[in-house]
Amino acid sequence: MNRFYPIILLIAVFTLSACQASNLQSLLKTEQVITQEPSWTVDGNTYTTTVEYDVPEGTESNSFSLVIKDGIISSIEVGITTTNKASLKYQQDFAKNIASIIVGQKISELKSIDRVSGASVTTTAFNDALLKLQQQLQS
Repeated sequence: MNRFYPIILLIAVFTLSACQASNLQSLLKTEQVITQEPSWTVDGNTYTTTVEYDVPEGTESNSFSLVIKDGIISSIEVGITTTNKASLKYQQDFAKNIASIIVGQKISELKSIDRVSGASVTTTAFNDALLKLQQQLQS
């Protein structure tokens, strides 16, 4: 019976590795799923949208309001509606730090933003909404 232990151990290691790879792929796939196409409304120089996106705990939503003058972003406000404590911290950090990254930038030249303050899902939702606004402004 002892001669089968190495084989059993080897099978267990491969099975565990396959499970971990599968879980990693699952986590990467669920990082961002916008549940509703963002639509921007315009009021003078203010552009506003609300995005909904999936997170492991459910669906989150944020509103983004940008003031754009002469093609340059002059301010941003982020509306937070979550009640999930983990999401709340990331979204608050995102809201606190996003202005320092985009204010003063030309909206037409702004590219995808890297994760802001650890809020990868919120940042990706913002990037998707930003791309939609850029497309809307070009048409």
